[in-house]
Amino acid sequence: DIQQAYSCDLLQVSDFDGLLRYLGFFDPSFQKFLLDEAVLAEVQEHLRNAETTAPVGVPSAKGVFTGLLEAVAKLLGALGAPADVSTERVLLDIAECCYDHLVSQRLFRHVVEVVRSFQFKQDADFGLEQFLECARELGKAGILLSHKLERRGAPISLLMGTEQAVQSFLRQTAPSGWSASFRTLDTVIFALEYMGKEDLQMAFDQFEAECRSSQNELLIELIQCVRKIYRAPLAGDSPENVSPNMDISEVIRSCSPALPRRV
Repeated sequence: DIQQAYSCDLLQVSDFDGLLRYLGFFDPSFQKFLLDEAVLAEVQEHLRNAETTAPVGVPSAKGVFTGLLEAVAKLLGALGAPADVSTERVLLDIAECCYDHLVSQRLFRHVVEVVRSFQFKQDADFGLEQFLECARELGKAGILLSHKLERRGAPISLLMGTEQAVQSFLRQTAPSGWSASFRTLDTVIFALEYMGKEDLQMAFDQFEAECRSSQNELLIELIQCVRKIYRAPLAGDSPENVSPNMDISEVIRSCSPALPRRV
């Protein structure tokens, strides 16, 4: 029956097992999307484009379309009333801003997985419009990351680190605040890129060499004190230490040991 009703190349018959669990699957706007071959073809084109234009070394994100549909069906069913935006428009916009780029797909899939999870509890301030806004912000971050990976030779670890930061934001922030947190990702990406390049030991060695060459004993003593305080980068060596509202002054107070004596 499913094969006769839905002629969608993007979905297998087994994919409908998950979709049928959600009340939103039966929403008229959701059904309209699934039965519109022209719209589905447009989504498929975005997915195909993402695979052909992906930066070298970026792994594919499997099952992204099925996961997206399940998340949208879950949100629709939880609303208990017609959505304030078109389901078709939401899915097409997400496909355009996130699923057209493999890097953006990988970032947005973390939002999709949290929404699909059993633990996710929807609040009144998070619906399809807010879900779409998350996709827009992560789409921008994905384009920035793709540029760094392709044009500037950034390591694939920068993508992995950004994914961990996204997961951290999702844990620390209420759903209604997700999109606002994701707006700070450009700064996070910049910080992660240079954290990866930082060599604290080399920096101290160079400072000490310059101070000794100038025979400045006071500066040498000061650097020795700084060595005892800053034993690791202030932001930590893990992207999970990055938070959307991180107070750098508080980080310094909490992570830095007290000076052994006054300077």
